[in-house]
Amino acid sequence: MNRSHALGFISLFILGAGTAFVACSSSDVTPVPGVDSGVKDSGGTDTNVGDTNVGDTNVGDTVVATDTNPAADTGPDANPLCTGTPTTGALKSFNFPSQLSKNTLVSATSIIATSPKFLVSFSKTTGSCLYGFFATDGGQTTFGEYSGSLIISYGNKGTVGGTSSTCSEGDSIPTGTKPGDQFDISGTYAAYGPTLTSCTGTPAPSPTKIPEITLCSITAKGTGTLPAPAAVTEADLKNDSTTLPKWVNGWVKVSNVTAGGAVADGGLSPDGGAGATDGFGAFTSVGGLNIADKLYFKAEGAPAIAPGQVFTSIQGISYLDFCSWSLWPTHLTDFAPPPPAQSKGDAATGG
Repeated sequence: MNRSHALGFISLFILGAGTAFVACSSSDVTPVPGVDSGVKDSGGTDTNVGDTNVGDTNVGDTVVATDTNPAADTGPDANPLCTGTPTTGALKSFNFPSQLSKNTLVSATSIIATSPKFLVSFSKTTGSCLYGFFATDGGQTTFGEYSGSLIISYGNKGTVGGTSSTCSEGDSIPTGTKPGDQFDISGTYAAYGPTLTSCTGTPAPSPTKIPEITLCSITAKGTGTLPAPAAVTEADLKNDSTTLPKWVNGWVKVSNVTAGGAVADGGLSPDGGAGATDGFGAFTSVGGLNIADKLYFKAEGAPAIAPGQVFTSIQGISYLDFCSWSLWPTHLTDFAPPPPAQSKGDAATGG
């Protein structure tokens, strides 16, 4: 599917889910007493006595106050729901046997990143830049059922203009986050998904919701142990699978995957429509599983995959891409054998 369409839609249904932490300037967030509505301010002096960095200049407050110069604030917006006592536990405990209520404050220790940091969405209307990475619980030899989550954080406002649009990080997630990195986090839990009307022409996905945690704090703890991906079948990861809820946001591996036929892509890709991928690096297997390059396209390029090409295995993240459940490899090396790259990604969209 169209990459910009996918990014815009992710933003849309995050908003559609009614989350209270919509990207905006500090002037349009209702401040919580003693809590800043915009962190890492680029202008203005904070006057609230609860602030530990009075007169901040993009220093990244721990306890922050209301900015008195919101017009100059181009930094990321804080999650305004970060006060209170968190529910502490493993990521799995937030997802199973039932998902926590929306906006529940949570904390988890020693979680393990299962993907690189990536640009989840960019709004060409507001300039909002949302970053994230997938994670699971630490201490696992193999990825465990229901233990996957998407960890997200808003960054600096992006620039919008003409054909060039860029994001510049500024979020809470460390630059260079990669699979195997270990963190302690706190944040607010929610689940989002597309509406029936937004999936017009496409069957609504089932399950319909993706668990996510919007960061309040994150502490890097060095390198942990990345668990082995769980062995699943293509059927396990497809829409309406009764086993799919176990693997949502999960680090998984499918074996014996055969690419589908040539895809006419309107000349968008270098292969001119002779390959199995569409103009945005995604392809569908003979078994009907959508496999996309969102997590590695920017750094490594789209995969060059021939029609009918057979892979011994492909590993990645099971994720809801627009209205289709998909497998997102984290690198070209997640394919066995790894395919060559046919083009590099677009920094404006994050791939």
